Amino acid sequence: MARLSKDVVLKDTAFETASTKLEALVTRSQTLYTDFSKLYKDLLTALDCESGKELELAGEDVVLKPIENLELVITQIYTTLTTIKGDGFYHEIFKDFEELQKGL
Repeated sequence: MARLSKDVVLKDTAFETASTKLEALVTRSQTLYTDFSKLYKDLLTALDCESGKELELAGEDVVLKPIENLELVITQIYTTLTTIKGDGFYHEIFKDFEELQKGL
């Protein structure tokens, strides 16, 4: 039977640190989106003309949508990390693996 040459070690503190930093990053991305939205609306108010209307349509996709998408990605990573950290997900997999090895 094949064995691992080194044990896989899960470092809970690293999971906690990453989770805390990702949570802060989610908040920062939300703030960035809010700030850019306001800045963008102020810019459109200053350009109250035909060009401003075109900029409004194009800018939402070009300026705001990527920031919104960034927030979705960061939130998904944070949610996944929150799911796997602690005594759940990975710990159970490794515990089951160790029990399986003992039974062989």
